[in-house]
Amino acid sequence: TRRSSDLGKGKEALRKRIEERPSVSFHYPEGRFDKLFPSLWRTSGLTATLRKEHVDLFHGLSNEIPMNLKQNGIPAVVTIHDLIFLRYPQLYKPIDRSIYTYKFKQACLRSDKIIAISRQTMRDIRDFFHIPESKIEVVYQGCDPIFGQIYDIILITFTSFPSEIRRDLPPYGCFPFEDLGGIGMGVQPFLGPLD
Repeated sequence: TRRSSDLGKGKEALRKRIEERPSVSFHYPEGRFDKLFPSLWRTSGLTATLRKEHVDLFHGLSNEIPMNLKQNGIPAVVTIHDLIFLRYPQLYKPIDRSIYTYKFKQACLRSDKIIAISRQTMRDIRDFFHIPESKIEVVYQGCDPIFGQIYDIILITFTSFPSEIRRDLPPYGCFPFEDLGGIGMGVQPFLGPLD
């Protein structure tokens, strides 16, 4: 699909930036079972590779770390981007909220340090998961220049929703559009008044 190919392009671009560094290597599920269930591999199977490679520190870049790092003596840092599924639960299915809550909270509890990408994320981690602020560092996230480009087509797509759908959208902030095939988020204030 278009979405997965777009994600592949981003992953490829990131790899090209990092690959030249000798201390960085990329590992993916290798066995048949691990390839069939990559999320299970990330949760526990990855640790064997980390031990084999003598990893000094694991950094979970996107809200999760393998569950068995501590038992294997591998310290961990996790980056938490947001807890929007807890802040705005009405935007998520209950099963998704449960899974995200479990995974994110466990990553926070099992990591040695947590990186929050904003002060609000830090406060949410503290308040929702009862993690002491001393374990959390705020490190603001950079942004690839491609995200600074403006695409009028996205605004046209968002504003082309029928008024009966648009009136149910929140007046400000970000909200997901599941039926746009992964376009993702829109910012309401830029769309003008709702019908």
